[in-house]
Amino acid sequence: MRQALGIILLLTFGSAQAALITADNGLAAYDTETNLTWVLNGDLFGGQNYYVPSTASIASLDVDGVTGWRMASQANDELGYLYNEHGITAANSGPFFNLNGSWTDTPIAGDPNGIWGFSFHSGSYVGLHKGNNLAFALAVQEGDVFNAAVPVPAAVWLFGSALGGLGWMRRRKTS
Repeated sequence: MRQALGIILLLTFGSAQAALITADNGLAAYDTETNLTWVLNGDLFGGQNYYVPSTASIASLDVDGVTGWRMASQANDELGYLYNEHGITAANSGPFFNLNGSWTDTPIAGDPNGIWGFSFHSGSYVGLHKGNNLAFALAVQEGDVFNAAVPVPAAVWLFGSALGGLGWMRRRKTS
């Protein structure tokens, strides 16, 4: 009984690692830690673009019927998370492709034409000018938009409850 309880506790409270799970035939990836789905191609629109066309293109993006995409947020450090936690760099892009740098949706305070971008070469945010700089744009959306996975924790709790009930019944029967 103690072994079963130990296994249940390990499954329930054991550490989980963040993972990028590819979806939609390799067009997207879901990040299990941040609960974000990324479009994997940084070159969605035929080359690097200025900021305004990139913003409009992402807003109208349709990936296999899924709309509502946006640019990554510098304020939430979404691109930094990819770089630091998943090791996504320009040289080691993992499941991403056409990856160099990306626009973000975050303006630079005090500069009406400034916008933060992210460099996958240096792993840092860089100030860009909306009208002078060209960059790729990674599209992101909250949630796992391509996979409706069964929540594992609920299944573990149900399994643990059943085992606990069986153990209680067995103990009651022997006393």
